[in-house]
Amino acid sequence: MSDDHDRHSDVYKMFMRSTGKSIHKWHHYFEYYQRFLSPYRNTKLTFLEIGVNRGGSLRMWSQFFGPQARAVGIDVDPSCASHAADGLEIRIGDQANPTFLRQLIAEYGRFDIVIDDGGHKSNQQITSFQYLYDVCDKVYIVEDTHTSYWPGYQDRPDGQTFISFAKARIDQLHEWHFQARHFFHYGRPPSERGADPAVSAFCRTTKSITFVDSMVIFEKGLNPPRHRELR
Repeated sequence: MSDDHDRHSDVYKMFMRSTGKSIHKWHHYFEYYQRFLSPYRNTKLTFLEIGVNRGGSLRMWSQFFGPQARAVGIDVDPSCASHAADGLEIRIGDQANPTFLRQLIAEYGRFDIVIDDGGHKSNQQITSFQYLYDVCDKVYIVEDTHTSYWPGYQDRPDGQTFISFAKARIDQLHEWHFQARHFFHYGRPPSERGADPAVSAFCRTTKSITFVDSMVIFEKGLNPPRHRELR
């Protein structure tokens, strides 16, 4: 998508027209918002944004997705509760706190879309992903992943950054093909080949991973055992 086209996308227009509550976004993100999120506009969904800050972004997303969407924001700052309004639900808690994340899941069940624009520290991004990815059904986006290269944001004892964590997910996406013999297994129709290889839930429920400057986008959906044929 060209810069000119990007400037005419719906979500970009909303960003540029925003007044009142401020929104802080990198301009190059909007091409990918439009590509991955626009199919879900005006549908019934539950959207979660990690990081409320001044409330403008959550309001923008609520307008973008439309009146059928349930917009939920979480933030560690208690003052963010003041941004709650009709159609905007705010919960206060730490995105790196497993107890809080379990409470969030108990309350809402599942989310269709998750955008992590929270604290941007490695432990925050990874912990949130570990708890929320399995209850996300359509798109999971982690923003501002350039902080993986900033020493002040690398706070995990195991040394992982979100970028290194996400790179390991690329391997999981390929689990159907971990052994060469599986190539021949997939050459038979599913009804004739017996049990398929055992793979992780991540592999079974992830269609794609897209790496963009400062953003990683996980597209959720059924990722079934492979089947190939020569015609």
